[in-house]
Amino acid sequence: MTLMTPDDALKQLTHISRARGHSVGTLVRAAHPAGLDALIAGVESPSLATLAGLLRCEEPEAPALFDQVLEDLGLLFHPPADRRTAVGAGLRPRISS
Repeated sequence: MTLMTPDDALKQLTHISRARGHSVGTLVRAAHPAGLDALIAGVESPSLATLAGLLRCEEPEAPALFDQVLEDLGLLFHPPADRRTAVGAGLRPRISS
């Protein structure tokens, strides 16, 4: 078994942040082991240990906690406030149905 490097752990967290949907259960199932992997790999964040140790009864807190982990690690995406800047950066506006 090969241990994950800190870079691999950060990539895994970034991938989860991009792929996550609206289901809290799905996020917890993905983020909990990723949090453990990141801790074992030596990634440090004030909220990472809390995410890794999240209990089932605390699942509703997972989305906000995951965002805090991403923020702590500098991985949280902040889209430009100005629509023109966002479009110029290649970001497409969401179309609501």
